[in-house]
Amino acid sequence: MGAVPDDVPKLPLQADFEAIARKLRLTQTAERNELTLDLRADNGLSRSRFLHRLVVLGVGWGKPASASSKGTFKEIWLLRWEPEHVLQLIENGIWGNTVELAATNKLLDTCTRADRIGTVAGLMQQAIPAELFGVIEQLLARIAELATLSADMLDLMAAFTPLVAVSRYGNVRQTDLAVLNQLVEGLIIRVCVGLPNACYGLADDAAAQMVVQIRLVNEAVRLLDNQVLTENWPQTLRQILDKQSISPIITGCVCRLLYDSQRLDADETARQFGLALSTGQDPAYSAGWLDGFLGGTGATSFVLLHDDTLWNLLYAWVAGLNPETFMELVPILRRTFAQFTPPERRKLGERAKTGPATTRTATATNGQPLDFDHTRARQTLAGTRVLLGI
Repeated sequence: MGAVPDDVPKLPLQADFEAIARKLRLTQTAERNELTLDLRADNGLSRSRFLHRLVVLGVGWGKPASASSKGTFKEIWLLRWEPEHVLQLIENGIWGNTVELAATNKLLDTCTRADRIGTVAGLMQQAIPAELFGVIEQLLARIAELATLSADMLDLMAAFTPLVAVSRYGNVRQTDLAVLNQLVEGLIIRVCVGLPNACYGLADDAAAQMVVQIRLVNEAVRLLDNQVLTENWPQTLRQILDKQSISPIITGCVCRLLYDSQRLDADETARQFGLALSTGQDPAYSAGWLDGFLGGTGATSFVLLHDDTLWNLLYAWVAGLNPETFMELVPILRRTFAQFTPPERRKLGERAKTGPATTRTATATNGQPLDFDHTRARQTLAGTRVLLGI
């Protein structure tokens, strides 16, 4: 399509953009390129800061992609230059003459007009990696203001997850986020206090939304590794589990989270499982509870494949359904098990063919199980000695 000569007059924002792109050696090409950045290096950090500021301005040259590494020091961007990106830069000229100033002013304007804490938390999530420190103080003040006024528990929970992500991001960028960390702690305390009552009497759609947020907050609390929060949050989940008139999908989800965090032992989990799937329970209630327990991410299939007690409870419940009730619950059950991978579903199907699990209690006189394979056990000893340095 040709090119515009460098001596053609341009807006200051365009000139600043092109100067930064040249300095960082970012070529504007129509080909799709994958750019991996190491935030521990000065050049990688500068490139990341520049691309994040363009995201704030809505210039879609670079799109962040997920990195295979679990660390926060690595970023992957997909770059592809389109002619309309020039128009996007021109439209943002009203916010300032440089990329940094324009991004700062645009965030400030959006922050002023935002009336939900989750929206401002999302802006904070954009501001930190873009290193727009001129707007962070105003964003924190706005978040604190909205958190004080907001009575919407879902909104508070939706704000918590991005703020936790920001607090972790600040570490690798050597950003002082002490004020933000205090705000995060205050926010989760408010969630812990109000969540049990907020879960009371929710309709199915609202309960499903609440389950999504509970899982996200649970993961965020794990990432924070804060001793106070890791004690308060499980106590809150336990209150929900013991509370009456809570949607079954919520109680099933809470039971699963407590089981995964070892706050419920196997016997108590089996008791909760048995109560929810008992023959006297409404089948629709049992299906909802099962959806909450088995839904989401994690080693759910592993639990069913290797925990004989839970497997037998589930097997007996499905086997005891009459044909009419079973056909009524098939859509719910299909939606639940569709979250598993094909290999997981195949393994569960193979186990279902064998029926309920049988617990082997017979032992020999020396205390070893009757079917203990000593030959196979000896084969592991050489490798075990190497691992232990013996």
